[in-house]
Amino acid sequence: MVSFISPLATSFLLSMFVVSMMPFNTLAQETNNLGCVDPDSVDPSVDLFPYKVEALHSDHWDITYHNTYKIVTNTNIGAKYLLYQCGTTPPETEPDEFNMILPVPLQDGIALTQTTYIPHVELLGKRTDIEYYIGSSEFISSPCLNELILDEKVEIVDPWNAEELNAWIELHPDVPILSNPWTDPTSPNRFIISESAETASNQAVFEWHKVFAALFNLEHAGNDIFSETADRYDCVSENAVTIESDKEKPKVLWASYVDFFDSWSNTTTTGWQIGSCPNYYCNFVEHCAAEFMEPEEGEEGSKDCWGSPCMTDTEFVIFAQDADYWIYSSDNFNVVYEQKKEMMDKIPSLQSGEVYDTYGSGANAWFEQRMAEYGKYTAM
Repeated sequence: MVSFISPLATSFLLSMFVVSMMPFNTLAQETNNLGCVDPDSVDPSVDLFPYKVEALHSDHWDITYHNTYKIVTNTNIGAKYLLYQCGTTPPETEPDEFNMILPVPLQDGIALTQTTYIPHVELLGKRTDIEYYIGSSEFISSPCLNELILDEKVEIVDPWNAEELNAWIELHPDVPILSNPWTDPTSPNRFIISESAETASNQAVFEWHKVFAALFNLEHAGNDIFSETADRYDCVSENAVTIESDKEKPKVLWASYVDFFDSWSNTTTTGWQIGSCPNYYCNFVEHCAAEFMEPEEGEEGSKDCWGSPCMTDTEFVIFAQDADYWIYSSDNFNVVYEQKKEMMDKIPSLQSGEVYDTYGSGANAWFEQRMAEYGKYTAM
């Protein structure tokens, strides 16, 4: 049977393989301002952001600093955001030059649309700044945020109810809505986060943490958190190489069975969806001194599962014969096993009990945490 592991225990699997108004000093500053500055004390020639962030791994964002304001550019979708120090006057801009103009640190709370953004805000100690969640709360796994929702300190907005959403936007014109890269960047209040578009490495994905930090003037904390996480990740990777240096690399299969009806296209997709690279799980396997299994040309079936190879039962049994470990990337293993027991029992990794999923802490924890806390998942 499949083994259920929490995100923290997945770590073992992947090293087995792994506020007020603040006075402003016109002389040197030791930190970025965590509140608004006194407008009468501002010297436009003085840099208000002594701590800065930069993209060292990510391909899809950039930031520049200009004494009293900073400009974040999402190069993935061509969107630009002007973040000016609260208490100063933002620079004059051309109409539509920026998708949003915001005072920082953020003054009116923040709205999230993706559970993957929650850990970023929590790591920065700004959980209570999450005042709105535009989506279904049933997918949130953070116990502390769920408690805030129960206490009605976080408002839930239905994104599929256009009237409700538009009314909310009208009431909160200055609250940024952090949204995924498939969102129209010209929509009101949208601040687009493209971490899911990064494919170079898990470090590139996580480096969007620095963008979250810039929204709160917490560049110092953002740099520290990123560096500490990257160091832990590199340490595990180096240890894995040392441990496996004189051994044949274990082979890792990333696959699950899908049976999905798309009401928009009126089509059903069925088959074994096989992980494909580049992707975050490929990065995990590579850095943990293992070999990620991808179908060779002609080995996969003719169907496609949302951009990944899709195999029939017969094709999958043949492909899975060489896997030392099988990561089952869905929550339906038991259901599928009851239907396909005879076929699945032919797979060696299942016979040896080396099948794992990522749902030990609940069906949504992996998706919520794995981008922002990727260091937890390195350890097989």
